[in-house]
Amino acid sequence: MANKVVGALLLGMVLVGCGGASAEGGEGAVEVPAQYQGAVTSTDTARGEQLFTDVCGACHEGGAAPDLRAESHGAPMIRMTVRQGDGQMPPLGVDRLSDDDLEAVLAYMVSVNAAQ
Repeated sequence: MANKVVGALLLGMVLVGCGGASAEGGEGAVEVPAQYQGAVTSTDTARGEQLFTDVCGACHEGGAAPDLRAESHGAPMIRMTVRQGDGQMPPLGVDRLSDDDLEAVLAYMVSVNAAQ
């Protein structure tokens, strides 16, 4: 529950009201721009798991940031947060994590019920 509240607070600092679809329904929902919308385009969960460990694991497995696999997050919200940052997490550009690599990470997260 605490992770969910912290996550909601962090995500609330991210770009709100950009005219995209809502990442979560209800009051205080964060608007995700159209460029981040869409289904996960990769099925390469093995590559995604390795990328998650290599690129995201230092923070998200090391305790410095929430373990993203602990609860489900929407793929559009994850894309937006990765690319734009969220106030605590710096943005990761395509030079650090290509769009194809990001989709593989999302495929892995879907496989462990951490994304939808």
